[in-house]
Amino acid sequence: MSSSPVLVTAVKPLKTGHGLLQLRIVPLLYPEGPKEINTTFKVIHHRTSHLVATTKDFLGTELTVVFEDIDLAWLGRHNPRILWQISLSPWSKPRTAQDGLVNAIGDSPHKVIAVATPDDYYRQCTSSLSPMPEQKSCLPVTKEYSEYDSFLITKGHVPMEMEDKWFIYCQDDRLFFHRSWSGLCIYEVHLGHHGKRLYLRDAYVNRDIRQYKETDDAQDQALLLYLIAVVLLGEPAPFPIKSGDGELSVLEQWSFVGKYGANSW
Repeated sequence: MSSSPVLVTAVKPLKTGHGLLQLRIVPLLYPEGPKEINTTFKVIHHRTSHLVATTKDFLGTELTVVFEDIDLAWLGRHNPRILWQISLSPWSKPRTAQDGLVNAIGDSPHKVIAVATPDDYYRQCTSSLSPMPEQKSCLPVTKEYSEYDSFLITKGHVPMEMEDKWFIYCQDDRLFFHRSWSGLCIYEVHLGHHGKRLYLRDAYVNRDIRQYKETDDAQDQALLLYLIAVVLLGEPAPFPIKSGDGELSVLEQWSFVGKYGANSW
């Protein structure tokens, strides 16, 4: 059994006498990403606290589902990862689960479904997005993410202010990391799927010295995972420091990751 937040946008009793209810919903943790769908359910139990119904998936398999209001206790039982993340900076601990989910993912189908695209970059920036150059190194990254983390990763990140140093978007199972000011592509990650979970198959890093000065693959592997954690997942994480480099200055960290480096200072 799995549990997932679902945004219900419309409810229509079909009035057939068979307990059929048509819902327009946005399942958050959908295998191909969130999407708004119309689904008909047959209600078998209706209580004040929950509703039990059956429906069929796209293969015709009958499923039993339970709808109930989401509160913080529900998230703690079924999706503690979501509860933990919506309680982190930049949002204070939410008063209700709905507050936290609205802050994290939006309050409309458009906001929940929206993902970063190159058009978002061109609407805000004067520079162009550059492709990964031929001079590149392959990074041996292998990491699998939870269903909710996978959802956040595919949404990407659109810089909204000068202190945002990265523009990140997902396209055709590839995750691109561009410097927000110059548009240069620094990392390109190839993604795989285990059901609703994403995993990193391999990654490439820019090795054109005119565009990116770092040359250490191990350091870039750590920096890439750090960017996913702090920018896409909103996690506090220590900034990766090369062995023997000592402590980096606040200015050096800010130069690489911008305002998100504050999570590690």
